[in-house]
Amino acid sequence: MGFYYNEGFYYNEAEGFYYDTKFLYDQRDGFYYDQQQGFYYDQKRSQFLADKVDKFNKDNKDYWTTGDGQARMLEVFDKLKIEVDEFINKENPKPGKTAGAAIQNVVTTQLVKEVVRGFCLNTDPAKFLETAGEEAKDKLSLLLGKECQRVLSDPVDHREKWRVEGSKAKEAMDNVSKELIPFIVTWLQKAEFKTANAGQEETLQALVARRCVKEAAYAFAKQTKPDIADEPKQALAQSKNMASAIAKKAIAALE
Repeated sequence: MGFYYNEGFYYNEAEGFYYDTKFLYDQRDGFYYDQQQGFYYDQKRSQFLADKVDKFNKDNKDYWTTGDGQARMLEVFDKLKIEVDEFINKENPKPGKTAGAAIQNVVTTQLVKEVVRGFCLNTDPAKFLETAGEEAKDKLSLLLGKECQRVLSDPVDHREKWRVEGSKAKEAMDNVSKELIPFIVTWLQKAEFKTANAGQEETLQALVARRCVKEAAYAFAKQTKPDIADEPKQALAQSKNMASAIAKKAIAALE
């Protein structure tokens, strides 16, 4: 079958940049949402800051964040979150313009943090500054900006093009795969033994999870007589129940 690029992993060797979509950004810098609309919440310090659109009042801000009003504001915030969660679970509303914008901003913020986190984790600043020279700031901004745009753009998947039978692309990739995999396996075996890094741990977890799902699906198919309704809504409900049952068995095997 050959070797091909798999989703969820990005490595640009020329730039020394590694991006792992599963790696969460360090929350020490806090989590923020659209400061222009007046909302800021720092998860680590458990503080809620209100940013008034009109003239800023430091006394008000200090009262609600570090003064006597802090505990009261946090209590209100926790209750509000519970009420919102209950409403979402009960009503299952479709996001409107405001909710859609909020979701988009939250996702965008987190993805940008992940990009920066991944870059800082895997790029030696001394080597980057030495290579970039006097234009380090501009190059760093351009590099991170392009990576952020990449992860926020429409998904791109060229794997099918690499698998077209009889194509030069598939022939080239198959030939490389035959040499690349044994070479890497041999190279790693000769290297000094080290505990698995984050990428290896994630790959192993993904393999185990997929195997558990396949075994759970096989067991379900072996033990369950197929009886799918002809009516679309009933068939859809059956599919959801099947997925739920298989997922529970897979999760139970992982616990």
